[in-house]
Amino acid sequence: IILAVFNLIPLKPLDGGTIFTAFLPQGLNEKYSEYIEPYGMFILMALLITGGLNWVGYLAYSYINFAQSVVTLIMS
Repeated sequence: IILAVFNLIPLKPLDGGTIFTAFLPQGLNEKYSEYIEPYGMFILMALLITGGLNWVGYLAYSYINFAQSVVTLIMS
């Protein structure tokens, strides 16, 4: 779950970047490709080093707790 959420971050080295650019209008898509895409890996590394991606773990943990609650509710 954590890897799936992490992979959807809208930076170009990840799959989320490809999905993100598919929904951008043409003008913004060109700007994103010109200014953000070449630095995507550096942005990603900076977020990892500074702890800016802690929300990925919290989101996955919340999802796992929710799924466990639903299963417990159904089983009882």
